[in-house]
Amino acid sequence: MNIMPLKQVSRHPYFFVGIIVLVWLASYILVHYTVGEFLNWDEIEHLSVARGIVRDFDFSARDYTIMGIIKQGYPAHLSYYPVFATYLASFMAILGDTAEVAYFANWIAALATSILIYLISLRLIPQSRAFAFITALAFLFFPGNWMHIQSALMEQAGAFLIALAALVFIQEYMRGRFTAWTILKFSLLLAVLWFFKTLLVGFFFGAAAFFK
Repeated sequence: MNIMPLKQVSRHPYFFVGIIVLVWLASYILVHYTVGEFLNWDEIEHLSVARGIVRDFDFSARDYTIMGIIKQGYPAHLSYYPVFATYLASFMAILGDTAEVAYFANWIAALATSILIYLISLRLIPQSRAFAFITALAFLFFPGNWMHIQSALMEQAGAFLIALAALVFIQEYMRGRFTAWTILKFSLLLAVLWFFKTLLVGFFFGAAAFFK
């Protein structure tokens, strides 16, 4: 039975991605069993809309009145982010409409963001896979980031969308030409960021300054 040397294994295209997944999994298990649930109003808001989508296919926002607490289970502000709530609902429809499932959805978003950061770093510094790996892990272990991952807050999904947009911009920039397909991709990204949270559209202004 032939065993590949560690140096040869580490050169495999997916080696560092696999390590990122393993570190993410260990982090998820550790935090899941050591950190409790600390729901704040923003989380309750997202969970409320997500549960409404799963149970009644109702995408409307909810008030956080006392009667709303009794009726809905999770009350909510009138502020409304349907894209993120739909993301949570997609997990809840399969795994159950609990806070833990919403937290798991955020952990998946954090894993996807870490992998995107790894790919972005490789695009910028192709010869330094170790640097890309460290950069990806730095996102997972950034001080205070676990508090956003182990929650039903929007930050992780927003980070994923920004990282995805950054990767698309870098790839298109490195190709050196823009086509109709490029415009379509940028338009879809703009629409998703706009409906996710309008504030994230500011990414495009920064990208425009970079290309200039």
